[in-house]
Amino acid sequence: MRSIFNNLLANLGFLTGAITRALQRWSSTARWPQRCSLRVVIGCLVVMVLATAPWVRGDVVILKNGDRVSGVVTLVTPLRVTIHSRYLGTLTIARSHIRTILAQQWVHVINEDNTLSKAYILPAQNGGGWVLSRLPPSPTLVQLVAPPAAGKAVKKHKPLSLFGPYWDNQLILGLTNTTGNTNQTEFTAGVKFHYKHALNEITVDFDGGYGKTNGYVDTSYAGADVIYRGTIPQFQPYNRWYAYAENHDLYDGIRGISYRTLDSVGLGYYILKSKKLEVDVRSGPGFIYERFFHGGSVSAPTASGGLRAVYKIDDRISLTENGLATVSLLQAGDFQATSITALHIALPEISRGLGLLTSFEDDYDNTALRTTARPNDTRFIVGATLNF
Repeated sequence: MRSIFNNLLANLGFLTGAITRALQRWSSTARWPQRCSLRVVIGCLVVMVLATAPWVRGDVVILKNGDRVSGVVTLVTPLRVTIHSRYLGTLTIARSHIRTILAQQWVHVINEDNTLSKAYILPAQNGGGWVLSRLPPSPTLVQLVAPPAAGKAVKKHKPLSLFGPYWDNQLILGLTNTTGNTNQTEFTAGVKFHYKHALNEITVDFDGGYGKTNGYVDTSYAGADVIYRGTIPQFQPYNRWYAYAENHDLYDGIRGISYRTLDSVGLGYYILKSKKLEVDVRSGPGFIYERFFHGGSVSAPTASGGLRAVYKIDDRISLTENGLATVSLLQAGDFQATSITALHIALPEISRGLGLLTSFEDDYDNTALRTTARPNDTRFIVGATLNF
């Protein structure tokens, strides 16, 4: 940027000198108006040159439907592009809707591996996509790509999330079939908040189900799960290690668990980290406290281990697996294990943000045997999802 600024000053100096010499020669033979000074004329000419120079035009995002959004590109992430437009304000556009980008100034870029960098953005040579560059675009490229002065109105794209560009939240409404201590199909609901930006990731998940048959409560559970992951860039391999802290709370009226909390902190590692497949494992010390309706309780330090896998089949379909196991350090026979396998299908042709979710959940808790209940329940869930 400093070299561009120096070249700009040099060009302006050369241009100003040339105009000054030409006007001085012309002024020796021509009569100037009384109130028109040489400096005013030179200033007007410089302003005209600056206003028509191609390098002062703003950045441009070209959408696949042909629309152009001009302004200043401020952030590029693996999923979205943020651009500030003078007339439309700040827009967050999904990358799947974008054909190409031209950014004439440094842009903050969050890469697939969560690293943060700065670069110019230039259209790819084949006309689709874009590339990051350490050098600014040439004036010729700017003239070819920059939006014309007159064109059709640009559609304003709302952010995918009401919370901002780094959030991916989801509301779930559907039915759950529970087997184990009961065998019923009842109503279920849940809400999930997911934040991911640079080196930080937070997931907050609430879910529950309730139902009665002939006045008898045969489904009654509620859960809350919170996990934080913070990438540690100092550890090698780069951006594979992370520190985590998690908390899992559960109420299960059928198994007689009035309250259970599992807490853990430790380190995690990304075994695979690509655009389509991401697999990470984590492990660390923890603590469990569990209280039962019959009045008994369990509390002990634990060893905890977890696994998360996300496979993006395409832009619409994703498959996820989340597993967690804890073992008591005081009583080796006491352990808990949870597995959640889910398939999500986006349905943009029906409505923006709408989708379909199917999941299979298995929660095993052998301390529940103390309540004379079976140690595990399995749930098969089918529901509609709405991103917000």
